[in-house]
Amino acid sequence: MLILDYWKRRWRSVHFDADKRAFKLHWLPQKRNSLVGWASKKGGLWYAFYHDGENNYFLADKQIIMVDNSLSAENKLDGSQRVFNLYKEQDLFFQLFYKAKDRFNDPTFDTLDLQEEDFFFWSAYLINNQQNLNNIFKK
Repeated sequence: MLILDYWKRRWRSVHFDADKRAFKLHWLPQKRNSLVGWASKKGGLWYAFYHDGENNYFLADKQIIMVDNSLSAENKLDGSQRVFNLYKEQDLFFQLFYKAKDRFNDPTFDTLDLQEEDFFFWSAYLINNQQNLNNIFKK
């Protein structure tokens, strides 16, 4: 059982059973010594980015994808929505369209804000910058 941060809801945690692909929300997260990942729910489906002690994974509903050097991601604005793409060896194998978190009328809104606000933008950053994962998931 992994305890993940619930994206943008620090007062809640998500217990994730990777074998059963099951999530359970909890109020007031349990204290732990290290970060293992994040979870977000969109359109009734769970998504997660996590470290199991050995490897990093991205979960899309029931599909668990190992984050390794053959995986790359793209997150781009498409009108008023964003598109999150995952590529394995340059072949598109996962795509998600969702409402953009961009604040178009805010001149101070930038990439750092988007990384803080948008789970999929942050996930794409992590997938494309895997060398940073060891620092993020330190024990």
